[in-house]
This record gives sequence, C-alpha cells and structure tokens, in this order.
Amino acid sequence: MGTFAAIDFETATGARDSACAVGWVIVEDWKVKDVRSKLIQPPDNDYLDLNIAIHGITPEMTANEPTFDGVWSEVEESIGGRLLVAHNTAFDMSVIRHSAESTNYEIGDFNFACTYRLARDTWKDKFSHSLDTLADDFGIDLDHHDPVSDALASFKIGEEVCMAHYVWGIEDASEELGYRLGVLGHGEYSPFSNAKASSGIKISDLEAEGAIDSESQLFGKRICFTGTFEMMTRAEASQLAVNCGAQATKSVSKNLNYLVVGMTDFSRVEDGMSSKMRKAVELAEAGHDIEIIHEGDFLRMTN
Repeated sequence: MGTFAAIDFETATGARDSACAVGWVIVEDWKVKDVRSKLIQPPDNDYLDLNIAIHGITPEMTANEPTFDGVWSEVEESIGGRLLVAHNTAFDMSVIRHSAESTNYEIGDFNFACTYRLARDTWKDKFSHSLDTLADDFGIDLDHHDPVSDALASFKIGEEVCMAHYVWGIEDASEELGYRLGVLGHGEYSPFSNAKASSGIKISDLEAEGAIDSESQLFGKRICFTGTFEMMTRAEASQLAVNCGAQATKSVSKNLNYLVVGMTDFSRVEDGMSSKMRKAVELAEAGHDIEIIHEGDFLRMTN
C-alpha cells in the first residue's frame, strides 16, 4: 500500500502511438524512490506544430532516440509489477497499447488506476479536475507537460485522495469509491471502471457528479455513443458527458450534436457503418449540425 509507479506520456501528434516522451516515478510507502524520463522517437519522427507548442519536444530532439519498444523494456523493468497510476489513464494506457502494437512489443501484465477519476469522485464540487487545476489547489509544483513533473503531480494528487478518504493506498481509495482496477497486458485490456456507472442505470436517470463547468465544449450538447469503446464503457462515457453539462441520448436525431464512435464489429454492419453512423451521415449531408468524432476526441473535450 502506498507503493506504485506514477507515469505520464507526451505525444508527437494526435495519434496514440506517437509517444515522444515518458516520465515515471517509483513510490514506496508514499516516498519517492526513483524518478526517470526518456525521450522516444515517434513513428517516422513525425510531429505536429500544435504538439510541439504544448510540450516543447521537437523532431531534432528525438531523431536519435529509441522507439517505444526500446524504451518500454526499461520502464517495465523499473516498474517491477507495481500498480501504474496516471492522471487520465484513458490517455496514457491508450498510448502504451497503441505504441506497443505499432512496434510489435508484447507488454507485460499490470494493473492501473486513474487519479483524475478518483479526484473527480472525491471532490465533486470542483469545476475542474485537470492536473494543473488540482496542482494549483493543493500547492503542488508543476511544470505542465513535462512528463516527470506531471507524473510527480499525479502521485501527489493520489496522496491527497487517499488522505481525504483516510486510507493508506490507491487500491483502497479505488475500492472506497467503487472502482475496479484497470488491467493491461498480453492482449488483455479492461478500463479503470466504476461499478456504479456500469450497473445498467438508464441514461435518462444520469445526474452530474458535482458542479458542471458551463465553459466545457460539451455544455448543452446532445451526444450519442456507438460501437465498443477501448478506454471506458458506454455507460461511463454517458456519465462523463452528463458531468460536462451535455445530454446523453440513445438514438441519432436531427437535434444531435455529436456521435461518438468506438470500435465496430464489421461482421454485424454494412459498409463499415453501424445504423447510428449511417443515420448521422445522412443527417449531416442534409445540412444538420452533427459531427462524428472518435472516443479519443471525446475524452479530450471532457478535460
């Protein structure tokens, strides 16, 4: 308990396999035992200017660095089977998964927990649970988008969560708030998920978990979900939408603003599109203001 590894990735583009840096912190009994960071050469060493502006990492800096597979072996050895913790594991675990796939690296098994979701359910009255906002609230030094600094802040926020619930470890805090630890490795993946959000509650019965930020991109929007999501269940996605002041719906109509698309079982659909996708495309072509976005785009809009 109080023993884990906090981790953070930066990416070169919007693609989840474009990791360009990783920082991680080894924590034992709530004491930092090791701090490391590595630059990573993304596929084709390709960068977007927007990403460079965010984290300051450039193609010149990673031109001679190893690719993900050459870095992750060191990370795995350092982690040594500890629980992985990150602030928004939906992003960081997806980076690990897709980067491993693109480099044909078989990652080992580990459990993970998300300090963003734990913080959100601990302090429901806060308008934002972003890393920089919480760091400011708790007086945590943060050089945002420096992966080591972000990982250290995630560790500190996890500590604040545990103190708020009078428990010793991240696992205990997760259990206290009704979460199941996520699992990743050897082709297996299950998200860090809330049992309550997955219990079959009707979408129409969902209520915001805390104060709603009226400045959210999703505030006042109507959102529908289709397909199988990689980083959360559709029930959890609906709850995230409601938390942002959006209305989650089960069907596509002319009043819809966003259709969020997960993975599709192509054996069950025609032309690679589900019935919801097909209807959304038809309505958009008819001039209705409907945008089809992917799971990752939706998650970025919720933060």
